[in-house]
Amino acid sequence: MSFIVNTTVLELYEGFKGWKRIGDKDVSEMMKYLIDRGFYGQGGWKHFQGSCTHATDTDTKTILDGLGHVCFFIVQAAAKVTNGRFGGKEQTARLETKYESRTCVGVADVTPCFVDGWSTLLKKAAHATTGGGVSDMKITDSTGCTHWMSEVGVIIRYQRESGEAARQTNIQSISSVASHIFHNDKSRDYVPSILIQDTIAHIAIHSRSSSVISAAFDVNKNPTEFVQVTLFVTHASRQQFGFNPNICRVVDPEGDLQYQYWVPLLCNPKRFVLYQTVTTLFHHAVSPNLYAKDMCVYRVRPAKTWRDGTSIDQDAPAEVLRDFAQFHTIASDADLQDRVRAAMMAAAVSEEERQIVEEGFLSVTVDAAASGGEANRKMDARPTSNYVRERRICVYGEECQDLYKIEHPALYFYGLSKVSELLLILWRARWLHGDGSPGNFLMELLKLDESAFLNLADDYVVKITDLEMASRYSEKGPWQGFHGTPDYAAIEIAAGKHLFHPDQPNALSTIHFQYNGFHDLESAIWMALKFALEHVAVPAHNVPLLARQVFLRIEFFGPFEKCKVPRRRVIMGSPDETKDILEVLQNAYGRDSPMCDLVKLSRKMGLAHREAQANGIDEDFGRGVPLLHKPLPPSNFPLDIYDAVRRCFASIGDYYGGEESPLMKLNDVNL
Repeated sequence: MSFIVNTTVLELYEGFKGWKRIGDKDVSEMMKYLIDRGFYGQGGWKHFQGSCTHATDTDTKTILDGLGHVCFFIVQAAAKVTNGRFGGKEQTARLETKYESRTCVGVADVTPCFVDGWSTLLKKAAHATTGGGVSDMKITDSTGCTHWMSEVGVIIRYQRESGEAARQTNIQSISSVASHIFHNDKSRDYVPSILIQDTIAHIAIHSRSSSVISAAFDVNKNPTEFVQVTLFVTHASRQQFGFNPNICRVVDPEGDLQYQYWVPLLCNPKRFVLYQTVTTLFHHAVSPNLYAKDMCVYRVRPAKTWRDGTSIDQDAPAEVLRDFAQFHTIASDADLQDRVRAAMMAAAVSEEERQIVEEGFLSVTVDAAASGGEANRKMDARPTSNYVRERRICVYGEECQDLYKIEHPALYFYGLSKVSELLLILWRARWLHGDGSPGNFLMELLKLDESAFLNLADDYVVKITDLEMASRYSEKGPWQGFHGTPDYAAIEIAAGKHLFHPDQPNALSTIHFQYNGFHDLESAIWMALKFALEHVAVPAHNVPLLARQVFLRIEFFGPFEKCKVPRRRVIMGSPDETKDILEVLQNAYGRDSPMCDLVKLSRKMGLAHREAQANGIDEDFGRGVPLLHKPLPPSNFPLDIYDAVRRCFASIGDYYGGEESPLMKLNDVNL
C-alpha cells in the first residue's frame, strides 16, 4: 500500500501539534490508582481482557463497550492524580464506543462505511438552521441515533480477530470513514484514529495524502501507552484533532451553513483576507477513496468578522475559491499559469492571438497551502513519493462556468472553437495541457445585461484552467504513464503507444511514444462527440437509430477499459467503418446539420496523426546501443488540422444560434 507510512508511536505523536504526553511519574500514579481499585490487574484491564477471554457467544459490541469503560476510568484517574490538569474543564471530548455505526446512511449513491467509536467534541460545531448550505452529514449508530460528523475528533475501528489480515481490513475501513469526514467538513486537515485488532492497537493519522500508522502495542500488556492515547483522545485541542485553524464553519444570515477561509493574498502574503462561501459550485462526489484530490469550488465574498457568518459583505463582487489536494510535485496554480501564459504570449503571431492568451487565464488573487494542519507532511516524506498531496486554496477573480454545465449547442460549440484556438497557441509554444475535458475549459459571461446570443464573441471569453498535468513537450515522456479524464483521452494515450506509425521498425513513432499537442486537440473532438451523442434535435426521429445512439454513447464513453479499443474506429476508421456513427447523427440532427461533420472531422484528426508520425527515424536502431527516448520533431505536425477543428465547431455553433436550444437530452427521450 503505497499510501501507508509506518512509524513509531513517539514519532506519530509529534504530528499532533503541541501535544505533550503525560510524564512517567503521573502515569505511574494513575496506574497505582487504577490497580488499587481493581480496574487493572495481572490479566490486563478488568473490563477489556481481549476477545479470547470471553465466551464465544459474547457479542463484539459487549467486548468493545468494555473498552469504553476502561477509558472512562482512565480519565477519572487522571483528574484525581494530576490535580485538575486532566478531566473536568480540561476535557475537550468524550469517547463513545458505538459498534458498527455507519456513515452517510440514506445519502443517495453512497455506500455507508462502518466505524465503531469516536470522541465527540464537547464544544459543538455550527449547524444550519434551515438545512441549507455546505455539507453537514451524520453518523448513524446501531440504534438509529445520529451524530454530527463535524463534531467527531478521533475515530475508532475494532476487529475481534487479530493478525495482519485484520489490521489491513481495519486500515481500509477507517480510511474510508476518514474520506467521508473530509468530504463533509472542509475545516478538517487530518483525522486521527485508533485501530484495534483484539488487544493490539495502532494509532494513525489520515490525510488526503497518506495514512501514517504507528507501531503496534498491546492494550493489556502495555497499559501505560493506552493511558497516553486515552488522554489524547479526550483532551486534545481542535487543531490537534486535525481541524484547520484558518477555516471554520459558520451560519449565514439566511440560516445556511457556510465556511470562512482566512487566507493570504498572492500579491502580499503577509496580508490575510477573510472569505465566506456563498454557494457550492462544485464538490467531488462522496467517495471511500481517501487519497484523492477531493476538489470543492465555492462562490465566495469577503467577510468582516471571523466566526461570524452574518458579517459577510453582500455588496462585494463575488469571487471563486477552489479547495483541493494537489500532488506536491506539481507547481502552484499561479506559477503554472504564469509560465504557460508567458510561453503562449511569446508564441502568439498576431494581436488577436495575444488577446486570446491575455483573456484565456483566470486572475489568481490567492494561491496558498492550507497550512493549518500539515501533520503528515514530515512523515509523508518517508519514503519519498510523488503521490504525496498538499492541500491548497486558490481564489480567482472571475466566476465562470465550465463546459460541463453548458447545454446550449451554440454556446458549447462556440466555446470549443475557442478552445481549439487556445490549443493551437499552446502547441506552438511547445506546451501540453495533458488533461483536456469540459471541466478544464471555462466560459466567462462578460455582459450580464444583454442577450447571451447577440454576439458570442462580445459576450463570452473562454479560459483554460487546471494546468496540473501541463508540461513542456520536451519534458514529457512515456515514463509518466496515463493521465487525463478517460472519456476525453486521445486513443493513443489510452493505448500508451502510437497507433498511426509507418510499418518500419526504425521509425521514431514505432519505437518511441510521447504525449503531443495533437492529443490535446483530439480531446476537444471527444468533447464534441460526447455532446453530440448525448443530445438529439426536437422532435426525435427513427427510434431504432436512437437506440443505436444510446449504444454508441455507452460504447465510446462507458467504462474506460471497455471503451479503449472501440473508440479507435472513430479516429482510425474508414467511411464504411464509421457509417453507423454518421447515420446516428443524421437521424438525431438531420442530414443538413454540421453536427454530422464531426464524423469526417474525427477521420481528419486521424490523418493528421498519421502525417505527424510518418517521418523521422531513430538512427541508433540496430546499432547495438541503448536507445534513448526521442520525441517526434514538432515540425512533423501539420497545424492546419487546428483550423479544420475550429471551423467545424464554429459552424455547429452558428447553426444552432438562438435563445432556446432546439436540442433535448437523449436520456429524456422516451424510447
